[in-house]
Amino acid sequence: MGIKIISAMVAGCIMGAAATYYATVIQPVPDSVLLLDGKKYSVEDLPPAAAQAIYDIELNAWVQKKQILTGTAGELYLQIEMAKTGKDRSTVIAELFDVELPTDDDLKAFYDERKADLSDASYEQVKDQIRSYLMGMSIQHKRNEILEKLTQDAGLALLLPEPEAPLNVINHEGFPVKGNAKAKTTIVKFADYQCPHCQDAAATLNAFVEEYVDDVKLVYIDFPVNHSGISRTVALGAVCADEQGKYWEYNNAAYKQQSTLNDESHIDLADILSLDKEVFAQCMASDRPETRVAKGEAEAERLGLTGTPAIFVNGKAVRPTDLHDGLKTAIKKIAQL
Repeated sequence: MGIKIISAMVAGCIMGAAATYYATVIQPVPDSVLLLDGKKYSVEDLPPAAAQAIYDIELNAWVQKKQILTGTAGELYLQIEMAKTGKDRSTVIAELFDVELPTDDDLKAFYDERKADLSDASYEQVKDQIRSYLMGMSIQHKRNEILEKLTQDAGLALLLPEPEAPLNVINHEGFPVKGNAKAKTTIVKFADYQCPHCQDAAATLNAFVEEYVDDVKLVYIDFPVNHSGISRTVALGAVCADEQGKYWEYNNAAYKQQSTLNDESHIDLADILSLDKEVFAQCMASDRPETRVAKGEAEAERLGLTGTPAIFVNGKAVRPTDLHDGLKTAIKKIAQL
């Protein structure tokens, strides 16, 4: 058996930032937040950008408070276990985490599996980094196990109200739609082709729409925020691909080539999809692509968006920490699927 990690500092991290298991209580939305000239304004009466900015501040504060509370819950649980068992602090921590240092064989196996991705670095050069990474993964896994245990056995529940996203009316008329165009649930995604999280969200949303194809529709709005200008050129090409009935094929292909996108990628993508080159070139030379992309950018700015992906479900922003399970859970909750 290897050397066990026993550290008092670990106790305060038992719950960690990855805590996702406990119950939450929905916060009631205040009736009024502003009084001006005898008129009361609720958050949803404010301009969308202001309402979104207030929500962002409240959400960030909630996340920080959540981290403090979950860390505190871990410390309180330690004290409870110490009182129950009569064992000292170090013993309880050791029993809770029971995490072992990776062996030299573990480190070498990890290195050999990923050698091609390590930029020709030697084993000795990266050995300590690999050890830290594997230890961190083990502790994170143990944190999640403890969270489940506290939730099931000790009734862990976070009672701190989560802020509710403001309701927005989004102008998505004229943008590409996937799924059931008449569905009651509308998912709007603002995205940039060079944004890695946008690529992850695309895969999750595509799978979600396929699963609930009769119940939801997905609207894609280009919001190229990358300063390279490449995303914007690719977005302009997407409009022209749409005119030939190949928008979603172009969208998927662009994300697959995300790491190699360049100023000529829109042409390459058109070739891959066998689009009519002359028609595509005429479209790119027209003002139609610029008009639609600019419309999307203006809508994003009106809503106060500053980054991507920005995802809305029936007008409410969805900002999960987990773009896979968290995103699906949030959509189902709002859409009542």
